[in-house]
Amino acid sequence: MWDAANGKFLFELIGHTDEIYDVEFSPDGRYLATASLDGTAIIWDASSGEMLFKLVGHNGGVGEVEFSLDGQSLASAGDDGTVKFWDLTP
Repeated sequence: MWDAANGKFLFELIGHTDEIYDVEFSPDGRYLATASLDGTAIIWDASSGEMLFKLVGHNGGVGEVEFSLDGQSLASAGDDGTVKFWDLTP
Protein backbone atom coordinates (compact mmCIF):
# COMPACT_ATOMS: atom_id res chain seq x y z
CA MET A 1 0.00 0.00 0.00
CA TRP A 2 1.27 3.43 -0.93
CA ASP A 3 0.24 6.89 0.27
CA ALA A 4 -1.21 8.59 -2.82
CA ALA A 5 -0.42 12.07 -1.47
CA ASN A 6 3.34 11.60 -1.21
CA GLY A 7 4.14 8.22 -2.79
CA LYS A 8 5.47 6.85 0.50
CA PHE A 9 5.30 3.10 1.12
CA LEU A 10 2.92 2.27 3.98
CA PHE A 11 2.67 -1.52 4.29
CA GLU A 12 2.43 -4.81 2.41
CA LEU A 13 -0.56 -7.14 2.49
CA ILE A 14 0.65 -10.66 3.23
CA GLY A 15 -1.80 -13.56 3.30
CA HIS A 16 -2.44 -14.98 -0.16
CA THR A 17 -0.41 -17.91 -1.45
CA ASP A 18 -0.96 -17.27 -5.17
CA GLU A 19 -1.67 -14.49 -7.67
CA ILE A 20 -4.18 -11.77 -6.79
CA TYR A 21 -6.85 -11.15 -9.45
CA ASP A 22 -8.85 -8.27 -7.99
CA VAL A 23 -8.59 -5.54 -5.34
CA GLU A 24 -11.54 -3.42 -4.18
CA PHE A 25 -12.00 -0.74 -1.52
CA SER A 26 -15.20 -0.72 0.53
CA PRO A 27 -17.52 2.25 -0.15
CA ASP A 28 -16.34 4.03 3.02
CA GLY A 29 -12.64 3.31 2.29
CA ARG A 30 -12.09 1.51 5.61
CA TYR A 31 -11.62 -1.95 4.14
CA LEU A 32 -9.92 -3.59 1.20
CA ALA A 33 -10.92 -6.91 -0.35
CA THR A 34 -8.62 -9.06 -2.47
CA ALA A 35 -9.44 -12.07 -4.66
CA SER A 36 -6.82 -14.69 -5.41
CA LEU A 37 -6.01 -17.75 -7.47
CA ASP A 38 -5.39 -19.49 -4.11
CA GLY A 39 -9.19 -19.85 -3.77
CA THR A 40 -9.69 -17.22 -1.08
CA ALA A 41 -10.88 -13.66 -0.68
CA ILE A 42 -9.41 -11.61 2.13
CA ILE A 43 -10.81 -8.54 3.89
CA TRP A 44 -8.12 -6.14 5.16
CA ASP A 45 -8.13 -3.05 7.34
CA ALA A 46 -7.16 -0.39 4.78
CA SER A 47 -5.43 1.84 7.32
CA SER A 48 -3.17 -0.79 8.91
CA GLY A 49 -3.04 -3.72 6.47
CA GLU A 50 -4.28 -6.11 9.16
CA MET A 51 -6.04 -9.21 7.81
CA LEU A 52 -9.57 -9.22 9.23
CA PHE A 53 -11.27 -12.15 7.47
CA LYS A 54 -10.09 -14.92 5.14
CA LEU A 55 -13.12 -16.11 3.15
CA VAL A 56 -12.83 -19.73 2.02
CA GLY A 57 -15.48 -21.54 0.00
CA HIS A 58 -14.71 -21.59 -3.71
CA ASN A 59 -13.34 -24.65 -5.50
CA GLY A 60 -10.65 -22.91 -7.51
CA GLY A 61 -9.47 -19.34 -7.82
CA VAL A 62 -11.49 -16.28 -6.92
CA GLY A 63 -11.55 -13.87 -9.84
CA GLU A 64 -13.49 -10.90 -8.54
CA VAL A 65 -14.79 -9.30 -5.36
CA GLU A 66 -17.31 -6.50 -4.92
CA PHE A 67 -18.63 -4.79 -1.79
CA SER A 68 -22.31 -3.97 -1.43
CA LEU A 69 -23.15 -0.26 -1.46
CA ASP A 70 -23.46 -0.22 2.34
CA GLY A 71 -20.22 -2.20 2.80
CA GLN A 72 -21.97 -4.81 4.94
CA SER A 73 -21.57 -7.69 2.49
CA LEU A 74 -19.24 -8.90 -0.22
CA ALA A 75 -19.79 -10.93 -3.38
CA SER A 76 -17.00 -13.14 -4.72
CA ALA A 77 -16.96 -14.78 -8.14
CA GLY A 78 -15.00 -18.00 -8.46
CA ASP A 79 -13.42 -19.91 -11.30
CA ASP A 80 -15.72 -22.76 -10.20
CA GLY A 81 -18.65 -20.88 -11.77
CA THR A 82 -20.19 -19.78 -8.47
CA VAL A 83 -20.85 -16.46 -6.81
CA LYS A 84 -20.71 -16.43 -3.03
CA PHE A 85 -22.27 -13.75 -0.82
CA TRP A 86 -20.57 -13.02 2.49
CA ASP A 87 -22.08 -11.20 5.48
CA LEU A 88 -19.40 -8.86 6.90
CA THR A 89 -21.38 -7.54 9.85
CA PRO A 90 -19.88 -8.25 13.29
